[in-house]
Amino acid sequence: MSAQSPPRGPQPPQGPQPRSRGPQPPQGLQPAQPPTSELQNRPVRPVSLPPWLKSPLLIAAVLVVVLIVIGELVSPGFGSYNQIVAMLRIASFLG
Repeated sequence: MSAQSPPRGPQPPQGPQPRSRGPQPPQGLQPAQPPTSELQNRPVRPVSLPPWLKSPLLIAAVLVVVLIVIGELVSPGFGSYNQIVAMLRIASFLG
C-alpha cells in the first residue's frame, strides 16, 4: 500500500464560486491611486449658516417672492393683487 502524494500545480477551487462583479485587476496588481494633495488631507470645517437662513418659513417666503417676480417678468400681470389673491385662495384649498 503506497500513500498517494498530493497533486501538484494549482487546484480548482471546491464548492460554489461567487459571481464576478465585472473585470477585476490581475492578482498582485493594485489599481492606480490618484496622488493626494495637501488639500485632501486638511480637516473639513463645517459650514455654519446664519440663524435666519435656518428658518424654513423664511426660506419659503423668499422663494414665493422670487417666483412671483420671475412670473411677473415672464408674464406681465402675474404678480398683480388679484392674481396673488387668487393664488392664495387656491393654495388655501390645496393645503
